[in-house]
Amino acid sequence: MTLRPFILSLLTFTTLSATAQESPCPLPSEGPVQNLIFVAKPTEENCRLAQDLVDTLDQVRRTFLMAPPVTLVIGEQAGNASFDNGHIIRIPQHLVFSDAQGGTYQANTEQLKTVVVHEYGHAILKEIWAQDFNEEFGELFTGLEEISTIAETNLELKISSRAVRQMSAQLANSDAYSLYFKTLPAYSELYADALAVIFFDDPAVMYKALYYPQIPANKEVYIEPRNFAHEHSAEQLHAHPDEHTKLSLVRSFIGKNMPANPEQKRHLMKRLERAMTLAIRDELSTTSTPSLEEANTRLLHYFLEQNP
Repeated sequence: MTLRPFILSLLTFTTLSATAQESPCPLPSEGPVQNLIFVAKPTEENCRLAQDLVDTLDQVRRTFLMAPPVTLVIGEQAGNASFDNGHIIRIPQHLVFSDAQGGTYQANTEQLKTVVVHEYGHAILKEIWAQDFNEEFGELFTGLEEISTIAETNLELKISSRAVRQMSAQLANSDAYSLYFKTLPAYSELYADALAVIFFDDPAVMYKALYYPQIPANKEVYIEPRNFAHEHSAEQLHAHPDEHTKLSLVRSFIGKNMPANPEQKRHLMKRLERAMTLAIRDELSTTSTPSLEEANTRLLHYFLEQNP
């Protein structure tokens, strides 16, 4: 559910590629999911899950009228999902959380649907940013897409190669990579959360997707700020800051101003996209980093400036 460790994610793909299986599930003729790959042996159970996720992303396409193509990789068991910043969304068949006593909790299908919509939000925003920030990050986006294409081929052919590791290491040493991950992840996490919240008409849907019985307190403090239904405070921003929680004041504002129909949903996401572009340009124009309060206030300012 995070952008930063794309190298680790792709290395994982090459490690698991020896067991990848061709999809037995027919894909719809239209929709964002252009390829479906199973890491483990395809079964009737994970085929049903895959179809649910494919159908959900197609509903996202029809709601927001945006459909960047992605490859959906269904893994086995893991504690997270990911988007590789190219075109691969990886989601486990069994998304498993752990409590402090070593117990485990398996996410249900509805939670997995929320997670895949969140990850698809990253894919949508990457396509937007590839145009809006082509001058700053064009070569980086091109490199990430090339890596993603190689990783997908590795999975399909059940092989591994050094190319992904070499290209990933080269990108990670670039100035554009450092600037990107210094500036953009918090905005991407907000956008991806907002897309899920608005699509499911539930301000608390991200919190529900990540919450589980007996969740340790030191984990819940990082998912509670992603609850758009709560009124977050400036003090909370400093308690447990990370890329998922940095813009929580904006989450609260959106939660109090939920759209009522598909047209309003599209308009809100467009306003958020434009506001983010303006806020990011401000950050890129200076070497100083805004405070957490400043980042939220500035983004809200630009959001309210957009045609309501």
